[in-house]
Amino acid sequence: MKKHFLSLTEMLVVVGIIILLFSIGVPAVIKGMQKGELTECKGNLSQLAKATAVYLKDNKNYFPPEEGSAWASNASDPISLYLGSSYDKVNVCPSNPSEDASYYASANSTISSDLNASGGTKGLKSSKVKRPETMSLFVSYDVYNNLGGSVNEQWHGSDNTYPFVNVGGSVTSLKINSSDLSNANKNDRIDFKND
Repeated sequence: MKKHFLSLTEMLVVVGIIILLFSIGVPAVIKGMQKGELTECKGNLSQLAKATAVYLKDNKNYFPPEEGSAWASNASDPISLYLGSSYDKVNVCPSNPSEDASYYASANSTISSDLNASGGTKGLKSSKVKRPETMSLFVSYDVYNNLGGSVNEQWHGSDNTYPFVNVGGSVTSLKINSSDLSNANKNDRIDFKND
């Protein structure tokens, strides 16, 4: 019986088809992975908001007095205590796993009227938040560290999407069309100040 081998032309056609399928499939898989990471990121923010809600109930509706970077970064931080042993998993974005804490609360001493504005042993009383539906509760640390400046890192692709959770507990994405956060906040009605 005579063996049939592929000719050079047939081999090139097969290789071309494989390359075409690969070039179509890989970007779709990458995009799917990014969407999955964004969904997990939003789930983490939702858990942080729920833990904060329980903290508020236990503390007469006062937010923690600490800086936002110290709400859920370590096991002894006030919100971490309500997350239990999962605090270190909840506070790390799957798109940025090298960081110990991916999200910070909107409580920054450079902002004069935010969630820890009263200082001392208590933060701001939750009833004093003027617009809970737009006031940021937790954001990515890059947004937190660059309030009024520009954002450098992209965690969820290159489309300027930054998930955040507001004081009301709704998780959404902040889409910044320019790298200037101060202008984006005004246009998108996302508040980092309680004014």
